[in-house]
Amino acid sequence: MRKLIIKKKYFLIAIPIILVLAFAAYVVLINIAARSLDKYTEITFINPTQALVFWKSEKEALGYVKYGTSKWKIRKTELQTSSEKGLIHNVPLEGIYIKKYTEGENIFIFHKINTIKYIEESTND
Repeated sequence: MRKLIIKKKYFLIAIPIILVLAFAAYVVLINIAARSLDKYTEITFINPTQALVFWKSEKEALGYVKYGTSKWKIRKTELQTSSEKGLIHNVPLEGIYIKKYTEGENIFIFHKINTIKYIEESTND
């Protein structure tokens, strides 16, 4: 009887641990898939304080960018310029730190914070 109680106790401890590990693996896998689309991102500067952000999403959706002047103060939101859903998104913005979002994404995706910096090109005439 004692062996049965001990086995049941270990079983009750193991189940939550297995569930937490499975959830953690799920979160890691969806974030890896989301980051694989980062290679389809382009940032084009209009001037030193304005940029256009283009990216490709997995499904047709509306896109938006959250941005701010610090990694910890990304509070402003800018919607894409087109009101139509699509795979390619472009968002004009003014800011330094940005995170790209696509409508309907999984809530467990931790978006990469991109730092954008204007580098003035010099022309040698």
